[in-house]
Amino acid sequence: MSFTLLLLSKQITAALVYTVPIPILAGKTEAFGSEPGSAFKVKMVSGILGPAMAVGAPLAGWLSSRYDRRGLLGIFALLAAVSGVAPVFLDSLDGIIATRFLLGLAAAALMTIGYTMPGDYLPEARRAGIFGLLSATSMVASVVSLPLSGWLGDSGWRLSFLIYMVPLFVAILALPQRLPPPLAVAGEGRKLARGWYRGIPWGMVALAFAIGIVLSIPGVYLSFHLAGIGASQASTIGLVMTFATVVSAISSIAYGTTVSALGQRVVFVATFAAMAAGLFGLSVAGNLVVAIATLMLAGVGMGWLGPNLMGRLSERVPDAGRGRIVGIVQCAMTIAPMFGIALLEPLLPAIGTSGALAAVAILSAVCACLFCLSPKEAVAK
Repeated sequence: MSFTLLLLSKQITAALVYTVPIPILAGKTEAFGSEPGSAFKVKMVSGILGPAMAVGAPLAGWLSSRYDRRGLLGIFALLAAVSGVAPVFLDSLDGIIATRFLLGLAAAALMTIGYTMPGDYLPEARRAGIFGLLSATSMVASVVSLPLSGWLGDSGWRLSFLIYMVPLFVAILALPQRLPPPLAVAGEGRKLARGWYRGIPWGMVALAFAIGIVLSIPGVYLSFHLAGIGASQASTIGLVMTFATVVSAISSIAYGTTVSALGQRVVFVATFAAMAAGLFGLSVAGNLVVAIATLMLAGVGMGWLGPNLMGRLSERVPDAGRGRIVGIVQCAMTIAPMFGIALLEPLLPAIGTSGALAAVAILSAVCACLFCLSPKEAVAK
């Protein structure tokens, strides 16, 4: 039970990284309005997280292949708590941005190590269920933390950062004496230190990159697209996105049972196909009702992609190199949205948000076809 709580609490921490600042950005802009470049710097409070997580994921993967993952999880949890709460006491945007970089690095490390540890402690039959539960926890935490941060922010934007005390719970649960030694010994990966690039499953890294685009890019353009087809109120857009998140969370909870019955290959085909159909339908939707229906279909796919990728890694990567590979895969997922946006933004005046969503739908369809044509895999037992 304590191990499950540990994994769930680190997942909550990772979800909070992006959501907590969103409701208080306006308040921070007003508070630091006299500081040169404040408008840009306030946006960088969230913008710095991408590069930080791209550093933190492979760093944690390398470390977790050499040292006890229990201790590493505790160290990064403490770093997340200290750096997360630090803006409560800081009066400089530059200082806040620096602490946010450390928070992003620590959060990526927690995710990487946390996704590695089910392979250390759990039998293969239980891993799919825990990966689905982790994904659902992340989504629920995102939904709950937004109004909580806004409520605290009404009394002053600094108070919202007190939410980042959550990682202290991770640090307590991660104390080595609270967990038995893992079945897989991380130190066995030390022999790979000089050849970190050896044995990297580049096909899986490419898959993670594609999943990073498919999962992230629709959210970037969704609010603009919904506004263009009749959702004029921000509250309406927020409600629609909340419904989609709930659907994704429910599908994540059902992931373990689904993959046990169908196997990872079939789940990938179904997931990418659902994303392709849902996003294409959303791109051509002429009214809000159709948009909601197609977004719910895409939401089912969103709930399965992440858990299925991590389950695949857990099964196919040797114990000694799992932390290193998970770190590289997490890095690919983290940097993918930046490349996707950089590719689509110059085209946006010509294709609009409908074209951007359709482009992601085409990528999803291509991935579905590739898995459909790949050799059949055994169904998980």
